[in-house]
Amino acid sequence: MAKNRKTPDMNLPVWFDGQNINEALFCEEFLHERRIIFANGAFFTRVSSKAGLHLPV
Repeated sequence: MAKNRKTPDMNLPVWFDGQNINEALFCEEFLHERRIIFANGAFFTRVSSKAGLHLPV
């Protein structure tokens, strides 16, 4: 058997097979967990604070 064979690892995210990143799956998971807003040529995400600040991503 090849030493660099990709094997499932339950500790890895679904989008990473141990050697490669599946960009579509990564983006899907990232956007599912975070709300992203694009305005004036920059990406922003909400920050939980009393001031209601927005930070660029």
